[in-house]
Amino acid sequence: MKLIVDGFNCINGVENVLPWGVEANTVNLDFGRLADIIAARMQEPTIAAEITVHVGITDTLRDPGRYRHERARYDRWGRDGRVTVRTRTLAFNAATGKSTEKGVDTALAIDLIRSQESGKYDDVNFFSADKDHAPALEEAFRPFGARVSLSRWEGQTGLWLHDKKIWCHNLNATDLAKCSINHYNKAAA
Repeated sequence: MKLIVDGFNCINGVENVLPWGVEANTVNLDFGRLADIIAARMQEPTIAAEITVHVGITDTLRDPGRYRHERARYDRWGRDGRVTVRTRTLAFNAATGKSTEKGVDTALAIDLIRSQESGKYDDVNFFSADKDHAPALEEAFRPFGARVSLSRWEGQTGLWLHDKKIWCHNLNATDLAKCSINHYNKAAA
């Protein structure tokens, strides 16, 4: 199985299963453990062979400190040899003072479609609840190539194919405790 993760959507979505008052940015996910949890729930026995996390990163020239912090986090995710983190530099809007992801959704769509048709995997799991990905998911949900399924945190809504029978793994607080390494995990144990 290949797991393709919409990084910010996955990280922000943990708020749906966290206790009240615990913020999503305090959770340090282990994507290898997350993939193993999803693989264990597949319809047929499978192993998580490859994991790709797509996420934005701060421009190193705009905010070197934040860039170093994000880079360290992404490098930590990559310690599991199955995990590849693909970053796109965030676009900064001077008028609002905010940064936004640009190009990440396109990279996710390309990865999903190419992985599904590659012949390398029996299953491709897409972790996102962002309904902007519906066209790519529709394209990847074909009768040939790898089976495609979804994952998201309980309470996340949005991405769905209403006219298709697509399997969706809704992960809960217990699953989060198994795949996070931080103070939340200790409190949940």
